[in-house]
Amino acid sequence: MRRKSAIPIGTPIRLSKSGIPRLSKFNISKVRWRKLRTAWGQVIPEKRRQEINAATKDFLLLVPAEHSLRPLGESIEHIKRWKEGAEYFLAALTEPGDATSIFYAQYFVQQEFPDLTLDDLHDMVMAYRGACVRATTEASSMAVPGTHRRTWDAWVRRVIDIFEEQGWRATAQKGYGKPSPFVSFFWELQRLIPKKYRRGSTKEALAKEIHLAQCSGPRRTPSSKE
Repeated sequence: MRRKSAIPIGTPIRLSKSGIPRLSKFNISKVRWRKLRTAWGQVIPEKRRQEINAATKDFLLLVPAEHSLRPLGESIEHIKRWKEGAEYFLAALTEPGDATSIFYAQYFVQQEFPDLTLDDLHDMVMAYRGACVRATTEASSMAVPGTHRRTWDAWVRRVIDIFEEQGWRATAQKGYGKPSPFVSFFWELQRLIPKKYRRGSTKEALAKEIHLAQCSGPRRTPSSKE
């Protein structure tokens, strides 16, 4: 079937505010940006500032759930129910029957959605079901008891990607001595988050944590500026 999404790709989804950290006003201040600039050693363009701010905001949204198994366990159950609901709806939408009665049923329902065909709706619900399947896998992987570093690692890799998109080298030396500029930058960036979510009590320890994060998951290939 032809797929035509009624919701443009990239449109923000409004979530229920109940139980979710209040992050709508989170923003790295000008004073903090000056400290981050000093740590990095050069000017950080506005576009990259916005991306780093967004990455940090996403981290702060997700990390509380990773540190508490109960919300994640309940979230997985919610997602499973939503997936089952989508499957019931799809089954009802494609249930065989008298062609004429089905035609009129579709006709009367269609009047309420002039800009959305039932084929479009079917495709959207199929996509929603697939999203639930992937979300269940993602949430289940975060709910495993352990060191609770998955979200932190993803945050590090995302910031590294932002730097490399700018054409900068974001390296983390594992040995002792003067820390790399990126380690100094991330040391300052971590001061924006609660202490219980930080890693590395010294810059040397942070460098090791950043290196582990780089090795712990997939990295996208940044565009070359050479």
